Amino acid sequence: MAWTQATAMILFWVWRLPFAEPTGTSVTCTFSEDCVLPCTFKASSDEVIHWNRNNFIVHSYYHDADHLEKQDQAF
Repeated sequence: MAWTQATAMILFWVWRLPFAEPTGTSVTCTFSEDCVLPCTFKASSDEVIHWNRNNFIVHSYYHDADHLEKQDQAF
């Protein structure tokens, strides 16, 4: 039964992909300058957000708080 449900979900997402509309916002930034990136989502209590640049942690947010202890010093 679980395999059937998993297969149905995969087929649903594969069918949905070609019809999905991008909802992003265009952002224009200057090379090597600070840039603010928009991030919107429906709020709930279990959001986990990790922003990385290559292997560096830029920002982490989870358990309703910023977590800066592992953030790279450059950010």
